[in-house]
Amino acid sequence: WDNPTCTRNVVVVSRGMRAMMSCEIANNFAQVNVSLCKPKQNCSQILGVKAPGSLTKEGWHLQVQGRVATLVIEDAQATHAGEYTWNLEGLQDNYIVTVLDVPVEDNPNCTGNVVVYRGMPAEMSCKIENNFSQVNVSLCKPEQNCSQILGVKAPGSLTKEGWHLQVQDRVATLVIEDAQATHAGEYTWKLKGLQDNYRVTVLNVS
Repeated sequence: WDNPTCTRNVVVVSRGMRAMMSCEIANNFAQVNVSLCKPKQNCSQILGVKAPGSLTKEGWHLQVQGRVATLVIEDAQATHAGEYTWNLEGLQDNYIVTVLDVPVEDNPNCTGNVVVYRGMPAEMSCKIENNFSQVNVSLCKPEQNCSQILGVKAPGSLTKEGWHLQVQDRVATLVIEDAQATHAGEYTWKLKGLQDNYRVTVLNVS
């Protein structure tokens, strides 16, 4: 008997990260076929490899050697998520299912508090799991109204009154080359990815 052992349960990776699933049997493989099933869609075969061999297609790489078959996705995206059905041909035909989940939440991660001396450069940044579509930054000062200071559609950049905002892919960076007291305060980031996200960074200039 082949007695297949495969990656089970749910494999969870962040967008853009590497995902790997594998199967092993007691006998050498003759062929391995892998199909992807998505909710409310038909299942479709994405890769088929006669052993020994390998095949790369649309971000998937399937390697079959001896008793081991490995499926690797170097840059996992939401399009790769779903139920993977392995058809493992050894001495028998075996069917195993592995689930890959690539969360679509933005999960923003931003700089917290920043302290710099007057005249020194200050840098703040935000990263999300998905590409930005736009980033707006507002500055709030004690006993004053908040006002938007910069807004950039991605990819792009804008410089204004000592602030420079650069937005590229999943990273937004706000740089002040010559920090002054007028730059201090609470910076509210409005981060547009797949969702609208709000984060606050505090800049103190001493």
